[in-house]
Amino acid sequence: MKKRILVGLLGMVMIMSFAGCTATTEPVKQAATTGESEETTPEEVSTEEPTEAPTETPTETPTEEPTEAPTEAPTQKPTEAPTQKPTEAPTQKPTEAPTQKPTEAPTQKPTEAPTQKPTEAPAQPSNIVASGATYYVAATGKTLTAGAKMPSPKDGDVYTCGDYEYKYYMLDRNGGPVAMPANYPGDGWKTTVIDTTKKQYGTVLSEVAGEKIERLNGTYKNCTNMVTAPSIPTTVKELRFTYYGCTSLVKAPAIPDSVIEMSYCFYGCTSLKTAPVIGPNVKILMWAFAECTSLTGNIVVNATDLDYANDGTVCCFEGVNFTKQKITFSGNKKMIDWLMATGDE
Repeated sequence: MKKRILVGLLGMVMIMSFAGCTATTEPVKQAATTGESEETTPEEVSTEEPTEAPTETPTETPTEEPTEAPTEAPTQKPTEAPTQKPTEAPTQKPTEAPTQKPTEAPTQKPTEAPTQKPTEAPAQPSNIVASGATYYVAATGKTLTAGAKMPSPKDGDVYTCGDYEYKYYMLDRNGGPVAMPANYPGDGWKTTVIDTTKKQYGTVLSEVAGEKIERLNGTYKNCTNMVTAPSIPTTVKELRFTYYGCTSLVKAPAIPDSVIEMSYCFYGCTSLKTAPVIGPNVKILMWAFAECTSLTGNIVVNATDLDYANDGTVCCFEGVNFTKQKITFSGNKKMIDWLMATGDE
């Protein structure tokens, strides 16, 4: 379009310049002609109006309305192919060999000495040697084993069964009275533990070779590891020095009604907390609970005839502070008064 406008303008300029040239040349020619004739009157000279070349009005090229620039299609940015990051091969961490912790030697707990279970004597007739037991016949020097029949016991016979040794004492009196040797345990079976270091013991037999066990004098003396004592057979009458020095004993067994004497029975049992009921037939309690410094609570006294006149209650609670240890009594008031006189208020 711009070219067309320029061409049009150029054409107009050329036409106009051509017309100008024609107008100027005509008078010059006329002047030359008049010069050749000697006189020419001005009227003779025909004044011809210069024929103007028709000014062609330039055909204007129709002003074309500017054609709207074609709506350019939105320049689509070239869809860039998504820049694929190079798929990095997964960086494999070097598989570290598992750090083996040094296999510590298992901490061995100190092997506690196995708690020795009490050795119970198997149930057998009292005149048959039990399994694992032996019977020594002092008169012949023979030892009987399991299943053998025991003879009638004689002085010096020994029956070993379970946790205990039963030794028979019988003085030959030759039909008359004899002087008792020092520390003579009395006629009959004397019962003692075989191992004084144990914490528990089996049940004591109530009869051996047809003879009842009536004394447990000194049976557990100085068994310092024993915490709980086994039951006492109902055949027993004497408990002298039975638990003497058992410093670990906390719980005492029940005292059968058959018991008459308890001299020094719990002497020095410093861990004993509860006293057993003192039965109705007990007559002697000499030093029975002396130095029982952990004793506390109520003590039941069912005894009816303590041998007070013959020092049957002397020092029964020596070293025991009734007030500090919060000890109370119940039962026979007369017997209680005698016993309370033996301790510290």
